[in-house]
Amino acid sequence: MAQSAKPVPSALTGSPCFWELDTAVPQISWENWVRILLPAIYAREGYDFLQLLREKPEVKLPPAPIEIKPIRGGTEEMEASRLAKNAANEASWEHECRKLQEKVPCVNGHIPWDEACEKSRSIIYMCLGTVARSKFHLTYPRDDIHAIPLKEFCEKLAAIFAEKRNFTVDRIVFFSRNQREGETLENVYAGLEQLAINCELRDVQSTIVRDIIIWKLKDNEFRRRLCEEVFTPDKTLKLVQAWETGKKNATSVAATSVVVKTEPTMYVERPKTDRGQDRRPWKRNERHNQNEPSIGKNDGRPKCVTTNRTTMLQMR
Repeated sequence: MAQSAKPVPSALTGSPCFWELDTAVPQISWENWVRILLPAIYAREGYDFLQLLREKPEVKLPPAPIEIKPIRGGTEEMEASRLAKNAANEASWEHECRKLQEKVPCVNGHIPWDEACEKSRSIIYMCLGTVARSKFHLTYPRDDIHAIPLKEFCEKLAAIFAEKRNFTVDRIVFFSRNQREGETLENVYAGLEQLAINCELRDVQSTIVRDIIIWKLKDNEFRRRLCEEVFTPDKTLKLVQAWETGKKNATSVAATSVVVKTEPTMYVERPKTDRGQDRRPWKRNERHNQNEPSIGKNDGRPKCVTTNRTTMLQMR
């Protein structure tokens, strides 16, 4: 509902009137007006207005005293004493009940309940504004403003002035809530609970939020484990938090690079022969006569670099 003009402040509380000027729409929305009015009532009267919307507390009476049973074979004096004690206990209990019934239920421990309800009803009625009061009486012409209960009065005002919510749209937004990039599942859970307030889910709100969290999980294996057993919403939230923390830790460990320390390699030049050639392993143990003629053809054995003869030592 669109608003027009500026709200007129109330002389009673200082908060703005809901609908004082004769305009097509109120000067402020109903939800915002209630949000401003409740602290104003608390500042003026010193009690929480929302307490008055609950059931009026009943006086709890103490249990009746237990009657003393007669003793078998007792004397007349014992019987008379028993009856006197029972009568005294009964009289004391009745006196205590009368005292409790005379006490009036109070708000915040010192403000009478009925007096607080009457004050709150008067403050709300006066802060409605001229146009809003007129619309209320046109809608409920038979209601006596001084006799109507406070809770019923507030419900009727909300039925007239509160905007009618489209629960279909609210539920579409609720079921379409997805996990954003970099967002934790705990934040998704809190966001779903906030959206569920406007969906009129009532008693099944917490269980539906739990089911959506399980449905939105990207890990199929973890989702299957959560579906194998029925967990409470609180238990499901704890399991999801633990799983997400473990996954984050595993990712950070995997991303850490392993540094291998390497020692510097030292190069030692091998000694050379007198002729400037490198020594070879097979040449160290070479024992043959340079004057001995070569027998047969080269059968794959190495030859001496100086004599071009086949040696008896094979390369390893």
